[in-house]
Formats: sequence, structure tokens, C-alpha cells
Amino acid sequence: MEELQAAHPGRKIETAFALSRPVSVDCERIARLLSNLLGNAINYGAPGSPVQVHASTNGNFELSVINAGSAIPPGTLKRLFAPFTRGETQTDQKGLGLGLYIVSEIARAHGGTIDVSSHLLHLSDAAVDAPSSLPAFPVSRETKWR
Repeated sequence: MEELQAAHPGRKIETAFALSRPVSVDCERIARLLSNLLGNAINYGAPGSPVQVHASTNGNFELSVINAGSAIPPGTLKRLFAPFTRGETQTDQKGLGLGLYIVSEIARAHGGTIDVSSHLLHLSDAAVDAPSSLPAFPVSRETKWR
């Protein structure tokens, strides 16, 4: 998050963490997942609105990135996690359209799911829900967030 904040000093990132117990995950992959979600929220969200990052351990480990901006069209929502998929393209847009596909694969590898909703108030919420303990998953480090 710090790198993205430094790259976008005009954007406000608000965090709310309610992690009541350790979460055993592949830290490098979860960092990539968060970076991809946060990067999308910053790039496609309304510039004057903050991006919110929430994480909790209410049963499973849950991570959400929420931003205000244009509503995501229903047709785009259906294919958002497919490889080489992009939303509305812009002339200065970079990347291949793999970011959210990578996010979905990281969530799946952790036994979790990813979901995106786009509401009438033009809030987009990308949420990952995964078990908080993954004993069979090759863990590079254990993350203990409290």
C-alpha cells in the first residue's frame, strides 16, 4: 500500500483492520492481490474520493477494497476476472488486463473466492473471502495481524 500511496500522493487510502487472530497466508501473493485491487481502485475510481481497504477475521479472512467512481457495466462485471479482460479502455491505459485474473487465481489458491459489486451509488467493492488457516498451502511467511 505504501508504494501505491507514494505513487499517487493525491489519493487518500483509508484502512480498517479487524484481525482478531493470526492469518496464515502466502504473504507475497496476498500482497500482490492487494496491490492489484488497490491499483485498480486508484486508477479507475473517482480521483477526489478515498479508496477504502478493509480486512477482518470474522470466521474467514476477508479483504475488501472499495472505491467510488463510474458504475461497472453488468456485461463487464460478468467477465472481469477473465484473462486479458479490461473495462472501458482509456488512451493512456497500461497493462494487459491480467490484474484481476491474477487476483482471482491467488484467492482460489488460498481456498477463497473473489467477488465484485458495483452499486447505484457508483461504489465498487472487490472482496476476497478465504479460510484464515491454510496448512496444506506452501506458506512463505506467516502473517500475524492484530
